[in-house]
Amino acid sequence: MHLKPISRIEGISPQDFRKEYFLPKTPVVISDFIRDSPAMSKWSYPYFKEIAGDLPVSIFGKEDAFNDHVSSPPVSQMSFAEYLDLIDSGPTESRLFLFNLLQKRPDLKKDLVYNDVTGGSIVSWMPFMFFG
Repeated sequence: MHLKPISRIEGISPQDFRKEYFLPKTPVVISDFIRDSPAMSKWSYPYFKEIAGDLPVSIFGKEDAFNDHVSSPPVSQMSFAEYLDLIDSGPTESRLFLFNLLQKRPDLKKDLVYNDVTGGSIVSWMPFMFFG
């Protein structure tokens, strides 16, 4: 396997991004993708607990016993606030699977302002947030 370093860029135009990275399918880190987004200063575990802590979430464990399935069944359920406390307290194998907080609390989308050099072809369909 031949590994190559991934470039970090910022301030690229949509045309240059398309030509240099999108069309050739070259991975890149876009450093200024959400620099001025309100989410960067608002979003935190206490904030999420305040606005969505009461939501029930299914908790999943290790996948080792279910290698022939898309996912294992949930091992328990708790509130989103309890889950955030759990992952904030230290390492855990407990995880969420396909939990769509942006669907449950659509107002959060207003906090996402991004420099979408893809013209909406990538970010518009990404509904999930990942916690851990």
